[in-house]
Amino acid sequence: MDALYIGYLVGFSGFLLAFSWASYAHVRLTRIERATRDLDWQQVSEIGLDVQKLKKSSQKWQNNENAQVKVSQKELLEQAMLERAMQQQQHKPLKVSGVLDLWLYSAMLENFSDYLTQKHL
Repeated sequence: MDALYIGYLVGFSGFLLAFSWASYAHVRLTRIERATRDLDWQQVSEIGLDVQKLKKSSQKWQNNENAQVKVSQKELLEQAMLERAMQQQQHKPLKVSGVLDLWLYSAMLENFSDYLTQKHL
């Protein structure tokens, strides 16, 4: 007899719990409906569009900033590579025996600097 009594008690408490959850949900939905009753949905959609435009402009600004950082890093790397090449050239003096050798050496340096400026890192 006790098991039957406990079963009824558990069933009734489950019913009360479900009824209280349903009542709470009904109250919340009623509050939301009251709060949005006088809402101008046209204005809400315009605000949504404005937010999208702001997000897009923010992304463009961030992309531009990232590109500038990348370019400055590239320039710093190119400058460091040129300085290293110059230091290596200073440690190994070039013996120029004629005008043709001097012309080839200057052409080689120009090609190296062109290579650095055209290389996309």
